[in-house]
Parts: sequence; C-alpha cells; structure tokens
Amino acid sequence: PVRLLDSRGSGRALDARMPAGDLSSIRVAGVGGLPSDAEAVSANLIAVSPTGPGFVTAWPCARADESPPTASNLNHPTGRNVANGATVGLAGQGLCAYHRTSTHLVIGVTGIWR
Repeated sequence: PVRLLDSRGSGRALDARMPAGDLSSIRVAGVGGLPSDAEAVSANLIAVSPTGPGFVTAWPCARADESPPTASNLNHPTGRNVANGATVGLAGQGLCAYHRTSTHLVIGVTGIWR
C-alpha cells in the first residue's frame, strides 16, 4: 500500500483543502515506489471533513482540462469522513480527481494493474 495523496499536509503534490469544483491532475505511476508501467490502480479514496454534501470522481485523463465522467466514485454528506474503494485506469502515468464540494482528499493505492 502507498499513500499517494493526503491534502491535509503530507508534503506531497497537494497540501491544501481541495476547493469546490476543483479538478486535480495526479501523477501515479512511478510515485512512492509504484511501478512506472502501471496501467491502473486499486485505491481507497477518502473525503475528509467536506464542507457540504458532494462527491469525488476519479478517472484516467490525459489533460487536467478534460470534463469528468458523470458517475462518481465516492459520495459524502457534510462534515463526515467517507471512504470508498475504486479501480481507476491511468492515462499516461496519472489520473484526475474532481471534487464537487470543498474537502480534504486522501488517496491510498492498494494495488496496481499492468
């Protein structure tokens, strides 16, 4: 297992609460000991202290300006920490995450697919 992202101050790529409507491009392959030839990951997505009801969507994207798919990976109420597992393909070496409501985001990779 690898803690890929923790916006609560992990020192990694994003160290702040994700703003509502934010789309983040996240490098995965080759990070934290993950192999650079990974094509998908099994991950635990966690919304921490969301400011309102909302959702998080993770998907393979080639560019951060792509529109997110219409399905979510994680739905959460206001103020409640919620986790959900997802298998997400990678585009290039990463994925994108869209946050409907301002929240901290934690992503833990639990497996890789080649």
